[in-house]
Amino acid sequence: MRVLLISAAIGGGHRAAAKALEQACLEKNLTVKHIDLLDYTTAPFRQIYRQTYFDLVQTAPDFIDWLGKNLDKKPAEYKNRSQRVRARLSRLISYHLPREIKRYEPDVILHTHFIAPEILGARKRQKLSIPQMVVVTDFSAHSLWLQPNIARYFVASEEVAAHLQASGVNMSRRWYAICRTRKM
Repeated sequence: MRVLLISAAIGGGHRAAAKALEQACLEKNLTVKHIDLLDYTTAPFRQIYRQTYFDLVQTAPDFIDWLGKNLDKKPAEYKNRSQRVRARLSRLISYHLPREIKRYEPDVILHTHFIAPEILGARKRQKLSIPQMVVVTDFSAHSLWLQPNIARYFVASEEVAAHLQASGVNMSRRWYAICRTRKM
């Protein structure tokens, strides 16, 4: 099985989760390739996205919290008009990602960042037939994580799993809670 891991070098969690998944794949003798989504975007977007994120984290963390809450007013996998426009813009700045997927020919794609599933979901002419799975690396599954083309969601807590269900994630596609119980 060929696994493509797509993360983003924004914050530590997305990349750390992908590295752990990469190691687990290797231990299972799977063929795995780990790429940074931002390497497959346009240079201006990459620079603006990284700089804006780090500036906001350092100077306005409350704004990031507010933004996350406002994105979740009506979380759903099926997008409204403004979300579809945003997805199309994402696709325009990352036309290299579908080319890399075609070149690598994975059997499954694991995402640890929310932009790549949005990019791939916005491709109307060439729907991706490769199963995609999302590992939610945030403390909540805000609406940016939710995409209609995802086969599985993996989350770190029962609360996030409940949020997915409340957001209308189709239970026939199933989602799993990856929870570790610590014994003291």
